[in-house]
Amino acid sequence: MHGQCQNNNLGYQWLNEKEVAILIGVSVYTLRQHRFKGVGLPYVKYGKSVRYSTADITAYLESMKINHYRS
Repeated sequence: MHGQCQNNNLGYQWLNEKEVAILIGVSVYTLRQHRFKGVGLPYVKYGKSVRYSTADITAYLESMKINHYRS
């Protein structure tokens, strides 16, 4: 299923780099640079395929959250 969210038996959803780029609003080039530099989202590489877990994407974005509270 190229280009579509993929599910496996573990209940995880996996997205390709194009889907992730659209989802989080960055370019595919940025995701590739982050992988090369060892920063950014966790990913899985299987052969030439790169996949990102939706659970990892959510956790990563939550960890980047900035809260501004006014007293």
